[in-house]
Amino acid sequence: MKIVQSDETVSSKASIHREGAAYRKLLLEGEAGIDNLSLVISRSGARYSPRHRHTFEQFRYQLEGTADYSRTGTLETGMLGYFPEAVHYGPQAQADKNDSTVLCLQCGGASGGGYNSRSEQLKAAKELQLMGTFKDGVFRR
Repeated sequence: MKIVQSDETVSSKASIHREGAAYRKLLLEGEAGIDNLSLVISRSGARYSPRHRHTFEQFRYQLEGTADYSRTGTLETGMLGYFPEAVHYGPQAQADKNDSTVLCLQCGGASGGGYNSRSEQLKAAKELQLMGTFKDGVFRR
């Protein structure tokens, strides 16, 4: 068993490919490979994320506030959302007045492709920035 104290964990910017205020505290991360996983507490203020999908699965437990995923639905405090691999969701738009805090577990899905760690995602985003820009959550060459 591993015990992590959230208040002793450093918060960092969630990504460089999405605009707006989003910060995360990494609570648990697996080892690189097919069985990798990530457990984070994510806090966001005003931000926008376009309709998209992932190559991994997410379970999001809404700790505070409301997360609006547009036509996909809304998560209120105390609700658990399941975001399956390869299924589109969103767009997500957080208003300034509506801070949202969520506990998010990310892991490989049914395809067996696994989950790429946040450091691997950040490395890929930095490489893409050498060839273009991210605007409104979308890469443009």
